[in-house]
Amino acid sequence: MSNTPNPNVSIVKKAYRKVKNIMSENKTGVVVKSSKWIKDMSVPYDKETQIDLDIDIVSDIERKISWPNLSRAIECAIDNLLEKKKYRFKKMLVIKNPYQYAPLCALALFYTKKSCGVRVTVKGKTPECDISYTIPEDTNHRVPIMGLYAGSINTVEMELLNADKKTVKRKIFQIDVPALKGKNAKIKVKKELSKTDFLYNLTLVYGGGDDGIYPYAFDKNGDLRFCFSIAPKTYGFQPISNGKFLFLNKKVVRLTCTNPTVTQLYEVDQMGRFHRLYNVEKGAHHDFQELESGNLAVGSNAVYGATFEDAVLIIDRNTGDVLYDINMKDYFDPKYIDAADWAHLNTVQCNEEEKTVLVCLRNLHTVAKINYEKKELVWVLCNPVFWENTIVQDKVLTPQGEDMKWFFQAHASYMLEEDLDGNPLTKHLIIDDNHRDRRRPVDYYDGADSSYVNIYTINEEEKTVSLLKSFPCKQSTIRSNAILELKAKRLMVMSGKTKYKGGKYKGQIIEFDYDTGEVLNRFSVNHGYYRAYEFKFAPEDMAQSLDMNKHYVLGKVYELDVCESVDVSSAKALPEAVLEATDKNEAARSARLKQAVIDNPDYYIDPEQDMARIKFEITEDVLYITLIDHLLEKIYFVGENHTYCRDFTDTKQERVYFARVNNMDPIPLKDMEEGTYEIYFKHRIGMYKSGRKITIRKKQEI
Repeated sequence: MSNTPNPNVSIVKKAYRKVKNIMSENKTGVVVKSSKWIKDMSVPYDKETQIDLDIDIVSDIERKISWPNLSRAIECAIDNLLEKKKYRFKKMLVIKNPYQYAPLCALALFYTKKSCGVRVTVKGKTPECDISYTIPEDTNHRVPIMGLYAGSINTVEMELLNADKKTVKRKIFQIDVPALKGKNAKIKVKKELSKTDFLYNLTLVYGGGDDGIYPYAFDKNGDLRFCFSIAPKTYGFQPISNGKFLFLNKKVVRLTCTNPTVTQLYEVDQMGRFHRLYNVEKGAHHDFQELESGNLAVGSNAVYGATFEDAVLIIDRNTGDVLYDINMKDYFDPKYIDAADWAHLNTVQCNEEEKTVLVCLRNLHTVAKINYEKKELVWVLCNPVFWENTIVQDKVLTPQGEDMKWFFQAHASYMLEEDLDGNPLTKHLIIDDNHRDRRRPVDYYDGADSSYVNIYTINEEEKTVSLLKSFPCKQSTIRSNAILELKAKRLMVMSGKTKYKGGKYKGQIIEFDYDTGEVLNRFSVNHGYYRAYEFKFAPEDMAQSLDMNKHYVLGKVYELDVCESVDVSSAKALPEAVLEATDKNEAARSARLKQAVIDNPDYYIDPEQDMARIKFEITEDVLYITLIDHLLEKIYFVGENHTYCRDFTDTKQERVYFARVNNMDPIPLKDMEEGTYEIYFKHRIGMYKSGRKITIRKKQEI
């Protein structure tokens, strides 16, 4: 028999091998590692990825790694794994929740000799809920796996693609994802009505009181497919471009007369990576906008004059510097500046070309446009009766038409880009109108028990306004937003807090036919929320390595005051923290005392026991002190040659609802003079030793 190779057999074998590679399932292997595994791998990189510190800090206070520092350390560990080229498509590495805070995501790492694209498909419970996307060609592959189910064994298909986008290899494997914990394990999304295919493949839901519920996105079946596993401040998870969000750390705050204002705004992404931290000295709240320039418009606080939620800041994205500080008290009549929360600004829409900002002022039943460069009020949308005989009355738009409908305590208003009437002289405004007047009762309130989404037509030249469309819906008492999807002829109404039988509040997501007003789809969630939006994964952005720039902390921290030396010779030592017999643990004590104060604001609580529970930690060059709202008058840092003070006496808590909330106060250490400082608490009943000290040493320049 001849040993000469048969060319036809060779062709068949090659074809067979190709088909085998494409069709093989679970035969090439996957090494699956946990989020803890990669976090442990990142520890050696902690210091080299930290911001450059100008001081050395010696203290017995616990040190903690910051979120951005941790993200960068993990990124270094991942880069190191890729550089070794140990993992191939045949036996790839898959890390579950690699950056710690996106538990429904994973990351695949492997090397290919030839540059290949990668297509990923995470199988849905039904075919229409498959999540599929393609990652561009490379040889060192970091492939995000997004849209996994919690508490499930997920099936993932991954394909290598050649230059012609043809599949050359395929792998099917499984990832077991743990269930979410606590309140998040109890989230339920119910499809209450469905007449057509729901417009959004995924819907993002977030906020709704500091109730510990994570931001999440659900699919058309109501199943969670994305989750960010830190609960932000109620209103702090605004989606921006490139798969990122602006995230408010609800723990770090500045005290006000009512709701403590958050001072740390982070830029995070869908994989759970922390890119930057913006320190916002005057605080941030409610609404955020990424501008064309990349800068940020942020709802903020005037602070001085004991008011809050009544300002807008425009922040330089690259430095954290405040470019414009727009104070509502500079534009509106003093007649209504009559309470700490007199305005309650809850939406911000900035136009950089016009140098204008549109604001929704809930407690004034008003939407207003302001030119922040000229510092003038452009127009006001409100019932003219409200602003009669004030300095604002000439700016109020004149209503046109008999069907004009006014809004009350609205919670979201934005100018639309779409032309809805073919008139080049008009613009259109959409408002989610909660339609209540409890914060500021007015005589003309109609008492309707519905909420509405209203679309108004505004002629800025003629200073007129008319109602174009109104969509009534079940009353949502607070929060909420609405989105016009004109190409699809849909109106999406995100009702954040609707009342159901038994006094329970839930959120709804409602899809209206824009032309007819018919309700086409309605989902409910078993909790109240702040806002909801369409959600789209950004896998190409998530496949990019994190920017390793160490200048990730921007903006200004609320600073210490330099003060004269203070007499601490009679300072008392704090007792040990003890629990009463009725309290099983600290959480039970905290809940009991909070309710006691709500029931009786004069309820006596031993202040020494509260002070004994004050906590300390140091992250980079900032000391964080966790204590009960307005517990102390002052905190002193007493050294041999210098004394510094944190003064809390400029505000007083006016609302029982926020009493006994634990707040984390950031204290920058980098500007303190060298020396050792002992920390003291000044309470109205006396001075106390904290038992803690910090030594500051300046680093020598080389």
